[in-house]
Amino acid sequence: MIGTTGLKRLLQVTNAFLGVGILVFSVRVLPRGSGTKLELRADEDLPRALARPRDDGDGALKTIHNPLENRPLPSAPADPPMRAALRGTLSGTVAFLRSLARNVDLVAFVGGEILQDGRPCDELRGWTLAAVGRDTALFAGPRGEKVELVVDASHGSAAAPAAAAPAGAAGPPRPYSAGAYKSRLLAVSEGRQVWGIDADEIDWASANVPQILDRDLQVVPYAGGGLRVEAVAPDSIGAARGLLAGDVVREVDGRPVGGVSDLHHLLDRPSATTSQGLRLTIERAGKPLVLEYRPLPR
Repeated sequence: MIGTTGLKRLLQVTNAFLGVGILVFSVRVLPRGSGTKLELRADEDLPRALARPRDDGDGALKTIHNPLENRPLPSAPADPPMRAALRGTLSGTVAFLRSLARNVDLVAFVGGEILQDGRPCDELRGWTLAAVGRDTALFAGPRGEKVELVVDASHGSAAAPAAAAPAGAAGPPRPYSAGAYKSRLLAVSEGRQVWGIDADEIDWASANVPQILDRDLQVVPYAGGGLRVEAVAPDSIGAARGLLAGDVVREVDGRPVGGVSDLHHLLDRPSATTSQGLRLTIERAGKPLVLEYRPLPR
């Protein structure tokens, strides 16, 4: 005879076996669906990261693969090493550029830095002009890198850009050529040079003040006042009419010059291109010198 306590224990063991049986039945039988046996196995041929489940309704677990997985993402276009476009060259020694960052005109002389208004351009500081071709310019970077620019017609003329022609002039001024004018040196003394300037050359100069000051001449502020001429482009009007590298421009028609903007303003005055002429007071090798330009009759 089984006692009450023994009967209770037997019932507890029976219930435990029944619970385990139900759990096993749920796992092994119920997921079969239409009778297909569920098989779970690792796909040894494909990375797990590429697989995702697909259900075709037959109860079998399949994998499909994303064709975009592991494809390298497109890299963002790198900024050009020099954010400038070459507008033109002159005499194999000068390159004219346009800043792509600020859309301003720049100039560089062979062996020198890129300048804006006679001062090093901050955004391109450290870049120097190494060589100039007919339509190309080679620049050396601050870390020794080399960049060759080709004239970009979308950023202006390949020649030295000129200002608009004065009222009444027939078309834009032609490129400067000293031999095309009758200008000549009239008198020379220890502290003075007097030049007779062809009226047609005066017209050319009045229409090309930006070119003369920003491209033909490389000038920088001088510690003692005025502007020091660091370089004069060959075949330019400055070289043809008495200016030399090392000259310090102190005054224009008796008015002091403190910066490139002052020189622009003084040379843009109507009196600078009329019968009154122009007078530059400069310092050359520590001595004062006056360059006087008198218009010749037409």
